Amino acid sequence: TVIVGGSVPFVSNAASYVAISFASKPVGTFTLRVEQNSTVGVSTDGFLPTGKFFDVSSGMPNGAFTSTLIFSYDDTDDNGVVDGTGIDENTLDAYFYNGAWVLIAGAVKNAHANTITVTVDHFTLFALLATQPAAPPPAGGGSSSGGGSSGGGGAPPVATPKPTPTP
Repeated sequence: TVIVGGSVPFVSNAASYVAISFASKPVGTFTLRVEQNSTVGVSTDGFLPTGKFFDVSSGMPNGAFTSTLIFSYDDTDDNGVVDGTGIDENTLDAYFYNGAWVLIAGAVKNAHANTITVTVDHFTLFALLATQPAAPPPAGGGSSSGGGSSGGGGAPPVATPKPTPTP
């Protein structure tokens, strides 16, 4: 339970991977709950998940507060790759789930401290995700332009007429 109205930072017991503080909040006492999971029941298609999802909820009405969330991730050998994932830490962003993953604008990334800091006015499901890189074009299947008669299908080549010289 967090007594809202005072300046109470909150560090979850989820191995300290999220810290929460409030810049503004309604007066009163509200319950704040943070649950960390390694998987969630929603799709992460198109993303590379770090394996840490945070379900944050409280009794405060969404929009009635401003909160700073500081998410941490592991890079114990300081090689720029999130431990156990192969994800380049510079490609990570913070997202919230609202029927689809939504990028949280204005995130502050600190690769030295292995944190991403965001400001929100609502609590929901959060995650640090990277977008999957675009698939490379298939080998040998590049462009269809190119000339020659070994095309193997498609429209026949069109001859380009040579200009007629003017007398």
